[in-house]
Amino acid sequence: MTRKCLRCLIVISCLFLISNAVSQPLKFGFNDQWYPLSYRSETGAVAGVLPDLTRALFQEARLAEPTLVGLSWKRVQLDVERGRLDGFISFPSIARKRYSQTVGPVFYPLRQRPIIYRSQDTASHAPFKLEDYNNPCALIGDGWSQEFYAERNLTPVFGRDSKACLRMVAGGRADLFVHPAPIFKVLVNWLNLEDVLMQRDEIVGEMPFYLLMSTRNRPQVSAESEQLGAALLRLQRAGQWQKMLQESEQRAIARCLKDGQTTC
Repeated sequence: MTRKCLRCLIVISCLFLISNAVSQPLKFGFNDQWYPLSYRSETGAVAGVLPDLTRALFQEARLAEPTLVGLSWKRVQLDVERGRLDGFISFPSIARKRYSQTVGPVFYPLRQRPIIYRSQDTASHAPFKLEDYNNPCALIGDGWSQEFYAERNLTPVFGRDSKACLRMVAGGRADLFVHPAPIFKVLVNWLNLEDVLMQRDEIVGEMPFYLLMSTRNRPQVSAESEQLGAALLRLQRAGQWQKMLQESEQRAIARCLKDGQTTC
């Protein structure tokens, strides 16, 4: 075999290996108990609003369907940081920017609406005034909410999860909980608190969630990142993404409330 032929074989082999590496499905992690935004179903499959939208975006970008895994939220973040996962959907905090980068425009806006105790006074159509409340509940580790209340000189009490904060407001230990509507609609039903709590229509804040890709894993995925960002921008400019988002929320809520069940 001549040296020229040998060099050709080496080049072809390298291209083959690179092609295979790039063509492997990307692996994304999701919180496995964040109903109805993301969770693991009884069959173990990852479901919810964020996984649905992720699959739809990959299809629009004409990329191989990603591998989706459901884990505890701490585990998701750790695995992205250590390169065991290619990406996740989350708020681009300072800590997360150290090991991930945003792809494209806002993927999912978590519009925060106030949840308060339902009474004859609060059920009126009077405009909502944040200054009327001085004992809000925030989730442990939720930097966005802590900053939101700090800017308004409010000191929150803390709940370990959304259910805990809802129970605090229902029991009078807190007078306000700011949270996205899809989560409230599911949990208030599961907790049988529909006659006790209400959520106002006013949006008092928004936590933008982005598609975040690991910067410490598989540097060859930059092409896929560009395709995903371009596809998301294309869908948003065409007005399709908002429609897809709303339809996905409706489907996920309906799944979680089907037949009076208390799990998705």
